[in-house]
Formats: sequence, C-alpha cells, structure tokens
Amino acid sequence: MTLKFNFSFLFVLMVTASTFAQQWASPLKANFQNGLIYAQIPTASGSINMMANTSGGAYLLESTVDDYGLQSVKNNDGTEFVKLDALLKEAGLPTTQREMTLVVNDKESSLQPGIHGELGQSWFANHVWKFDYENQELVYNEFSLASGDASTVQIAFKENDRGERMSNLPLVFASIEGVDIPFIIDTGAKMEPTAEASAALGTYTEEPVAMSFIIDFIFEHWKTIHPEWQVVETADAEMGNVSMIQVPEITIAGVTVGPVWFASRPDINYLEYMARFTNIPAMGSLGGNFLSNFNLTIDYPNKLAKFGLPNPE
Repeated sequence: MTLKFNFSFLFVLMVTASTFAQQWASPLKANFQNGLIYAQIPTASGSINMMANTSGGAYLLESTVDDYGLQSVKNNDGTEFVKLDALLKEAGLPTTQREMTLVVNDKESSLQPGIHGELGQSWFANHVWKFDYENQELVYNEFSLASGDASTVQIAFKENDRGERMSNLPLVFASIEGVDIPFIIDTGAKMEPTAEASAALGTYTEEPVAMSFIIDFIFEHWKTIHPEWQVVETADAEMGNVSMIQVPEITIAGVTVGPVWFASRPDINYLEYMARFTNIPAMGSLGGNFLSNFNLTIDYPNKLAKFGLPNPE
C-alpha cells in the first residue's frame, strides 16, 4: 500500500512539475522584421518597441522619454538616464539588472523610425531564451539545456580569473570549409541594403535587414580562392564601403545549412574593439539571416546553445 502511494505521489509530482515548467516558459510580445527581433514593453502610454540585441547594450531614445512621459535624471555632465528596469518589472519582463539605463540622442542611433531603444546583453544574461524565427516567438525561462543534447554546443563568455562573467557577449564556433571560426551570436547584426544587395538577398527593401559579418581578411581570402562565390561589391547603403559574399554552407553544432550571406567588416572592429568583450577575438558575427535557419535556444546560465532545425511541415 505504501509502495503504491509513493509511486502515485511521484507520478503526480512529475506531472505537476512538468506542467509548471511549461507554464513558466514565457513568450514575449515581439515582432520579427527582416530577420531582426523587436520586443514590446507595455506601458501606460502605449507599447515601447525595443530591438532585442544579444550583442548590444540597453538604452532608450530621447524622443521616447519625451513622447512616453518617462521620468529621467541627468548627472553633472548632462548625461541622461531613465529607470528602464522599473518599466520591465511592471510589465512582468526580465530586467537588465541595472538601476539606470542610458538615454541616447536620436541622431546618434541607427534605429529606424518606430523603434524606441535597445535591450542588450544584460537583459539576456540570466535566462534561457528561445529564438523561434519560424513561429516568430521570443521566449524566456525555457527549459535548461544539457551538454549532451542534440545540436547543442558550448558557448563562451569573457570571465575573470575567479570565473565571474565580465561580459554577456556569447561566442560560438562555426565551421566553414572545415575551418572552425569563432563568431559572436548577434541577433542585432544588421545593414541597410543597396538596391543591388536587396536584389541579391531577394528582400527588395530599403529597411534594415539582418546580416552576418566577417572580417575583411577572411572576406578577401574567400573571394580570392572562390571566384565562383557570388559577391556584391557595394552592399550597404548607409556605410557605402561594405561588400557582401554568399557562403554555400556553414556547419554549427553538427548541423549544416546554407547558403548564407556575409558582409565585410574592418578587422579592427573584431580583433581589437569587440575583443575587449570576448574570451578570444571573434572573426565576425552570426546574425538573423543565419540564425533564422534554426529554432535557437541560448542557455546563458549554463553557457550552452542549441541549434535545432525547425519542425518539418
């Protein structure tokens, strides 16, 4: 009798725990546009649209603070800050774990009209996130990953000698032509395509599109040894000096997809500037044009990422 009760109790406990975990996984209101993700924060004055950028920092635009009647403070040098976490907490969303968030002049931002700011590394840092590009869902508090899971790989963050994280910029290796290359997982990587680039991408839009990046040194190497790979010499309408190349295949976590477009970036961007925030220097970024091939889960606490393919129809 006791044995039967214990098994019954265990079964009920497991079902209850599973149900609770599934209810705990929380989809956000988000828009997916051209491979970029914009999370919506409901406020008393309406929804604030924020780019969800795994490589960026958190900030709000000056016009947003004014238009939505948000309270802000300025320090002695005139730099303006706002309590973004208070808005996130009130909406029941993850916070940045920062008391104050920077307010940026609209002219200093590359965000398109209708986007009010950015949620960056610190917003993602303490959760398990699912980036479901197929169903256009951004979900936090997903089930934790395990290193033995299919299509799952270790990701790395910059840490000090005590193992404390100094940056929440996720770095992962992907293989191109048998060469393992370190990349930043970058949901905010984007460019404004020229007409030629837009035609090559098949997007036919002047709005920002998700893009993956590679340093000039590797870009030129690919271009030299693979003259058959398609190249667009002038790809970025905003920057002008950016080219684009189509890589046939990329393998990550044992999964191969392609083709994928990469835009060129100066070596210094990654080998010096971004290297301050990664455990080893990255050679580029994997943006939404690549990530959208997957049902991607990033487990920040356990430093794992799962590159699962979408369910077949």
